[in-house]
Amino acid sequence: MPIYHIVLVKFNKDSTAKQLQEWRDAAAALPSKIPSVQKLITGEKVPGNQFGGDWDDCLIYIVDNRSDLPGYAIHEAHQAYLKIAATVVQGDACILLCRILSVTDISAAGKDRQIFDLEVQ
Repeated sequence: MPIYHIVLVKFNKDSTAKQLQEWRDAAAALPSKIPSVQKLITGEKVPGNQFGGDWDDCLIYIVDNRSDLPGYAIHEAHQAYLKIAATVVQGDACILLCRILSVTDISAAGKDRQIFDLEVQ
């Protein structure tokens, strides 16, 4: 069963647009470099979200299964990404590992979203 590896980050206030793009590019490259990473989901933070805290961005990697996480963590591409992240990410990221239990698609009801039931590890 796939694991959703969710990473919430805060950026250094002095990070440049070029540095942030390098970070995004390094993150986006991981699925093509690490076989156990099925997919990356990312986007832009929704302005005015009262529940977003002070997190600046989020990455969601879908990893094949829990047993692949140690190999993902030590993979050379992930280690290279961490070096780039260290130049723009303030402090520690918040990491959640979740297994999707069910998905309810409510787009037919005129809503453009999905509701996920998560089991947080």
